[in-house]
Amino acid sequence: SSDTCSSIMKDHCAGVHYHDPCGNNNVKKCSDYFIDDTATAVTSNTLHDNNTIFQQAQHDEQVHAYTLNSMGHRIENAKSGYYIMHFVRDSVRPSCGLIHEMEGDITIQEAFDSVPVTMKRLQPFQAHQTLGCFVAINGQSRRQFLVLKRKIKEWATQIRGSFLTKSEKIMAYEAYIKKTIEYIAPTACMNKKQCQALDTLITPILFNLHGIQ
Repeated sequence: SSDTCSSIMKDHCAGVHYHDPCGNNNVKKCSDYFIDDTATAVTSNTLHDNNTIFQQAQHDEQVHAYTLNSMGHRIENAKSGYYIMHFVRDSVRPSCGLIHEMEGDITIQEAFDSVPVTMKRLQPFQAHQTLGCFVAINGQSRRQFLVLKRKIKEWATQIRGSFLTKSEKIMAYEAYIKKTIEYIAPTACMNKKQCQALDTLITPILFNLHGIQ
């Protein structure tokens, strides 16, 4: 069904178009399909019929919703949200503008006969969970840091009070914490201070397990 939906959206939607100034990289797409998540997007260089970014985003997502509904599926508006990324230049560098700096709404019908619902818009600093990762469009990873910190603290508490052998505790780190960090790392933008805060939770336990005082 994702192939069918992609084909329809390619023919009827604006989608996104990214390219670097040198023209070596050129990306065009209308949607991304994950395990049970779907993302649609538009960029200002793909707008149709003099639409605003809000009108185009609403059109593309409505096509997506109707297509899913015709195939027996349905998006869940209550669990969905969207970002509008626009840059505001301050005295230092461009930053992602807040909602009040570019107001607008997107209204979507889940099905042909359903009542239109105004979609939830997220601030650029609000992280959205996708496939276990918390990503915010302004590039900061505070939510991801807090979630990871809590997970590591819970693991550390359980390891300290467990009856596992040293080798089993090391295996627990390799299989759980290390793999968690490796999975999250490509999407995270944690700063040095945040990384050091996580390191202070892990390193003492690993040093102790390896006999380093």
